[in-house]
Amino acid sequence: MEVKNGGKYLNDNELLGNFTLQGTSQELSDTKTIYKTDNQGNVRGAFKNQIVPETQKLENRIHLGNISGRTKKERLVPYEKTPKLDKIDRKNYLGPVEDEISQGFDKETKRPGLARDMVKFNFQVIEAKKPSVSLYFRAFIDSFDDNYSSTWNEYQYVGRGETMYNYMGFNRGINVAFKSAAMTRHELAPMYKKLNYLASSLAPSYNIAEEGSDGFMRGTLINFTLGSYFYKLPGFITSLNYSWNNAYPFEIALKSPNAETGESIEDNDVQELPMVLDINMSYTPIHRFTPQTGYYHYTTNTKLKPFFKEGEKVKKS
Repeated sequence: MEVKNGGKYLNDNELLGNFTLQGTSQELSDTKTIYKTDNQGNVRGAFKNQIVPETQKLENRIHLGNISGRTKKERLVPYEKTPKLDKIDRKNYLGPVEDEISQGFDKETKRPGLARDMVKFNFQVIEAKKPSVSLYFRAFIDSFDDNYSSTWNEYQYVGRGETMYNYMGFNRGINVAFKSAAMTRHELAPMYKKLNYLASSLAPSYNIAEEGSDGFMRGTLINFTLGSYFYKLPGFITSLNYSWNNAYPFEIALKSPNAETGESIEDNDVQELPMVLDINMSYTPIHRFTPQTGYYHYTTNTKLKPFFKEGEKVKKS
């Protein structure tokens, strides 16, 4: 990029206040990035919007972690067994938990909640007489569709040419496609813990632990959240498919076992597993209200300021 009109290269000493460029000094140096500034060192033109407050950087706001923010020494030795929390995706690092974790601003820590994302995305697994278990996934959403259908029986009366119809019922089905991806080795085990627990929700639970029980099986329910469109929507998963694409990386646990000693020491915290999976889910909702015509919350979040009141009448024009 050409620098003119008294402009000069921007360096760290020219920045005032709690501001940083998007990218470390090393990254800017490596890529030979040039920023046009005025005589006072203020960024001009289109690059001005690239200066953001530290707290507003995406890596900090939703705990993505700055994977590329490594020193020269760390780059020479990229292998690390102890996770550095500022370098990993904190939401991905969460395993299944019994407690609900903040997805917004945590008032106790005065920081963004560990489960915060651009779009809320989680499953709350509800099993009878047990604490619910929350599974927080990073919202890599490929697609979703929300299908509504009604059933009408046809009747043909003698002496009438047209078909008559009798309303019989209502149904709804939801399909969601998303990805689950481990950005670092440390996120691999939590990712597969959540995927295994989610898959188990399609299998039954049994009441054999209860006194005098007969071991009868029962299904597992889910509270599903995807942004505000589906917010803690009760229901159950009818199908779940995990698939791998050969364009996705695969963890091979190269040093387990060690080629010389035969011991599994260095890579015993990972396994030979895909680091990214495509997931397709079919979901049947169970509404908290009686489905009927009118203003009812089939979608949107009722916990925040709702767009309408349940059962509200339509206003006259």
